[in-house]
Amino acid sequence: MRRWHWMTTLILATLTVCGCIPRRLFWSPDGQYAAIIAEDGLRMCDTSGKLSEVVAQDVRMAAWFPDSRRLVATRTTKAANWTEIQAFLSPEQREALPRLADPLREEILAHIGEWDKFKPKVAATISDGEFAALLLYVRDQRNEGLPEKFGDQWKDIATMAIDTHLLEMYEANGLKVTPGQVLHRTVDAIDELRVSPDGKIIACVQKISTHGNSILYRLSVISAAGGEWRTLAEPVALFPDWSTDSRSLVYATTRTRPAEGSDSLQFGAVVLQRVRDEPGEILEAFAAPEELLGLVFGPQTKIRCLPDGRIIFSAREITLPATSKDIPRYASLFSVDLGRQPTVNRLVPRDAEVVLPGGLANGYFELSPDSTRIAVSNDVTSEGNQTTVSILNLLTGEVQSVIAQQGRLKSIPAWRTARELSLIVPEKSAWGSAEKYELVLWEGPDQVRCISREWPDIFKQKNADSHPDQ
Repeated sequence: MRRWHWMTTLILATLTVCGCIPRRLFWSPDGQYAAIIAEDGLRMCDTSGKLSEVVAQDVRMAAWFPDSRRLVATRTTKAANWTEIQAFLSPEQREALPRLADPLREEILAHIGEWDKFKPKVAATISDGEFAALLLYVRDQRNEGLPEKFGDQWKDIATMAIDTHLLEMYEANGLKVTPGQVLHRTVDAIDELRVSPDGKIIACVQKISTHGNSILYRLSVISAAGGEWRTLAEPVALFPDWSTDSRSLVYATTRTRPAEGSDSLQFGAVVLQRVRDEPGEILEAFAAPEELLGLVFGPQTKIRCLPDGRIIFSAREITLPATSKDIPRYASLFSVDLGRQPTVNRLVPRDAEVVLPGGLANGYFELSPDSTRIAVSNDVTSEGNQTTVSILNLLTGEVQSVIAQQGRLKSIPAWRTARELSLIVPEKSAWGSAEKYELVLWEGPDQVRCISREWPDIFKQKNADSHPDQ
C-alpha cells in the first residue's frame, strides 16, 4: 500500500453508495431539449436527435428552470495549492482551517503503521472537502518534517491537486447554450439540485463525509440571481423537494450520525422546512422544521411533492419489535396528505412490490410530469448482473416492464413527457445498434424511437475501470 494512499483516497475518490446509477439525462420542462452529461462533457439534443457540441466539461449534475430557457449545473475543477483553493472557501473556512494545521501535522508525524489505517481526529470535525483543503494548507504552509516522514512519496504529495466545484447558470436557446453567472464555489461536491417551482431559489445537496457505507449530506439554498449560500440542515437524505408554493422544502433527516463501522438502523423523520418569507425572499433565520412523520432513515430517501398536495416518499415498512426475518427486503412507496387527514398511505400494492426493481430504496425512481406514473430502476444485484427498468402506475398499481439488460445502467431513465420515457440502451439492444450505447424514446413496447444513431460514441467510458458516476 502506498504511504500516501489515505490522502489520495480522501481527496480524489468520489465516495458513493455501492451500485450507484448516475443521472445523465435532463429534459426541459417543455420536453423539447435534453441536457446530456456525456463522457466528454455536457451536450444538448432535441427530439429529432440533433446533437450539440460539448457545452462544458466535467459536469456532475444539471437542473432546468420552469421556463425551459435556463439551467443550472455543477462542474468540477481543480485546485493545485492553498492560494488557488481559497476562492472556493468561505471567509469562515479560510480562518478556521489553518487553526487545524498544526494538530493534523502532529498526528501525521506521530503516526506509526500503514497509512491506509490512519484516521486523523481532525478529519472527523470537518467535511471531506474541507479536509482536502486542509491537506493542501499543511503541505504548502506547515510541512516541516513531512518530506522526511514520507520519503520518496513526498514528490507525489507535492504535485497533488484536489477537486473543487462550481455552481453556474446557463442560458439555452435551442441547441445553443451559453455559460452565465457562477453562483457559488465550494470544496464539497454537489450531488443534487432542485429548482423551486417559481424558478427563483435553488436547493443544493452536498456530500460532506462518509461513515463506512453511509454518506452524510448537507442541504443548502441559494437565490438563482446570486447571493448568500445558506445552509438549512445536516445530515439529510439526498433527494429533497420543494412544496408546490415554492416556500418550503421537504426532506428526510436524522438526529443521529452513524457510528463508524455500524450497520444499525437509524431512525429519522420527514420534515417540512420553511425557507422563504411572504415576499419570496430567503428567510434571514430558519425556524425549526415541522416534523411530518417518522421513518427508518436512509441517505437516499427520496421525497416528491405532488400538485394535489400529497407528499410521496420511499421507505421500508417496519413494525417493532421484529426479528431479522420480519425486516422487509424491499422498500415501498408511501404518501401523506397534509391538507386532509394526515395519515400515511401505501401507494404500492404488496403483490406489486415483489415484481418491482429494488430501486425505491436508493431513490432510483422518476415521477412522470403528470404525477401518475413512476419509472423505477435497479442496478446490478448480488443475484446476478441484470438490471431492469419498470413503470408503476400510481392510479392502478399496475407494474409494466420496460427493459431488462445485462450489465449496469448508463443512466437513470428520464421522462420527456407524461407518456414518453428516455433511456440509454446498451450495444446490441434490439432498440439500438450493435456498436454503441444509444438514446431511445420509449412510449410502449412497440413505440420505441432511437434518436442517437448518427451520434459519436458519447456514452463510452474513458476509463473502463471506473463507473460513470465516479
